[in-house]
Amino acid sequence: MRRANRRGRGAAALLATLCLGSAAFARCSLDRIASLPVDVTNNRPEITGEYAGRPVRLLIDTGAALSFVTQTGAARLGLAVEAAPGAELYGVGGKERIGSTWIGTLAFGQLRIHHVEMAVVRLPPEPRATTPDFVIGEDVFTRYAMELDFPDGKLRLWEPHGCAPAQIVYWTQNYSMAKLEDADSGVIHSTLLLDGKPVATTFDTGAPTSWITRRVLDALAIPAEAVKNDAAVLHGINGRPIRSEMVTLGTLALGDNETVRNVKLRVGHLFAPDQRTVLGSRIPRRLSGQPEMLIGSDFFRSHRVMVWFRAARMFFSYQGGPVFQTIDPSR
Repeated sequence: MRRANRRGRGAAALLATLCLGSAAFARCSLDRIASLPVDVTNNRPEITGEYAGRPVRLLIDTGAALSFVTQTGAARLGLAVEAAPGAELYGVGGKERIGSTWIGTLAFGQLRIHHVEMAVVRLPPEPRATTPDFVIGEDVFTRYAMELDFPDGKLRLWEPHGCAPAQIVYWTQNYSMAKLEDADSGVIHSTLLLDGKPVATTFDTGAPTSWITRRVLDALAIPAEAVKNDAAVLHGINGRPIRSEMVTLGTLALGDNETVRNVKLRVGHLFAPDQRTVLGSRIPRRLSGQPEMLIGSDFFRSHRVMVWFRAARMFFSYQGGPVFQTIDPSR
């Protein structure tokens, strides 16, 4: 694994605007739009905001294409929730019916969300963690270059001008790059190589740790005796618990310049219930486009990451610590 040189780390981030240039590249400037402190306790990246003069907690979830209000947050803030017949949200563990509400002004850092309709979603309770009031998805961030610097407890948003994609990695010259697939979806999708096999992956800060689906083990022809029981449980969007197993695999190639060896990962039936019955048929069909791997906040805690949807690129540099955690961070 290539490791970043951390000399002078953070000095450039003190500037509101960075100007970069060389003989090889055109002049590039990065205008800083926001710098938000992030609390990553129990691998849950949360920021503090304000709604109607009251402090609120917001979960940063790169696995969510759209932002929403949690059912707990709507009740605490006295928001009027209306039924949304037929509206469903699909994710890990299956589907969940949703309501809707209108919010006034939600403020966090330098950002404001004004008078918009948001879905209201019930989130399952988690041990030793309070439910956030809002979940902020990629619809808020896709217009910017988004820097997720969890090792330093920061989320920064940049507006690049005249930049080639690689020029926005301002903190190091030692990084890995991954191409984003279906960048218009607003979710960080890419394809990684696990033991040399391509694996469709979502980079999801809403997942505390990284998981693979059982389908990956089948594709790799992993024998049953190589898969061990594990005590961890992941709760899906509808509260259904997903039991965990553990497997050790050979290599995971992340982007073009980082390889993790002897990779220990959790395994579960992440999207098995994600099925939809097509009109005119009573046969449920699996939803297409579901990932085979979730890379969670454990990866983001060990890396500094820049995502630029407009260029369909993600850049990351290793900062230290375990890339994947084998112990549930909530324990």
